Amino acid sequence: MKNYLEEHYDRVFEKTYESLMVDREKNSSLTIEDLERLLESLFRRMGDDIGGRGEIMDAANNAEIAAVEIVIHDWKEELKK
Repeated sequence: MKNYLEEHYDRVFEKTYESLMVDREKNSSLTIEDLERLLESLFRRMGDDIGGRGEIMDAANNAEIAAVEIVIHDWKEELKK
């Protein structure tokens, strides 16, 4: 059985992934570079933990990063074909 952090991670990952895929489909001006900038900002946010986010927010941030990384990777793979 998953604990609450894993469940939260999974929910955030799915929502982020689905949102990015919809954006990619509907927003013709979206580029890989846009997603790479988003990824950079998420990594920056991960490092900005002066006050202590807590494990629930860390899980959410990690899920968002993973989703963006997968979308970027898959998009680049599609372009190779």
